[in-house]
Amino acid sequence: MRSRPTPAGAAGLALWIIAACVGGAVCVAGPAGSDAVVLVLLVCGLGLWTTALARRSPTRPEPVDWVLKRASTLAEATSAALVRYPHPGLEEVVLHRFGQLTTATEDLGRGIVRFRADADIITARVSACRSSLCAVTNISGDTGWWQEPLGERYWQANLDALARGVRITRVFVYDRMSLKIAELVSKHRAAGVEVHQVQVNRLDKELRVNFAVFDESTAWEAQMTPQGLIATSIVRFHPGDVARLLDFFHRAVRQCEP
Repeated sequence: MRSRPTPAGAAGLALWIIAACVGGAVCVAGPAGSDAVVLVLLVCGLGLWTTALARRSPTRPEPVDWVLKRASTLAEATSAALVRYPHPGLEEVVLHRFGQLTTATEDLGRGIVRFRADADIITARVSACRSSLCAVTNISGDTGWWQEPLGERYWQANLDALARGVRITRVFVYDRMSLKIAELVSKHRAAGVEVHQVQVNRLDKELRVNFAVFDESTAWEAQMTPQGLIATSIVRFHPGDVARLLDFFHRAVRQCEP
């Protein structure tokens, strides 16, 4: 059975986004301690989201009630900040941030959450994985990412998942085989990952992306720059998006080398 975030979880995430927008706006003209205020807002919002995703208390109010109440409070705080800090550019910044909030909320309605490229969201998703992880990983000769702090944390999360009994299947897509890539493939296989590999020109163009599907219920997908770098990390909850990426994965496996 596929797990889905509760309405409370989605509402908590919306609150987190609102807190980030409001806090960021205040910080433009705020005192030196404003960075700490933003950090508290983000941590509290994220904590609310993750708690709501994990469980929902029978006594918890309906999301529409407490989200509206908190949104009203945040709106009042924003208005007060505009009065307290009559900075020439502050109103423009607030309008820009709430424009971002509108976009983020529209994404949320489609089951999409976007993160910065350097956000460690993929490691968190692996850590929450319980049964299966299917991934397509594009590498272009340079395997250095796997030695970077983020790559090392991601790999350790893979090892921990394997120890929990999670089945991990990964397709490596490469442009030209090298000793470093061969060593990376061998390392994954030795750890218990089911590895497939394919030369990029043998793969359909729409499959030349970086993504992972967790427990067939959620997915991570990277938006890439023209230079092949990750620009944005996207977590997808919509069943249609998850099914699309799972289909991409199975097609990629079929096109791999024997």
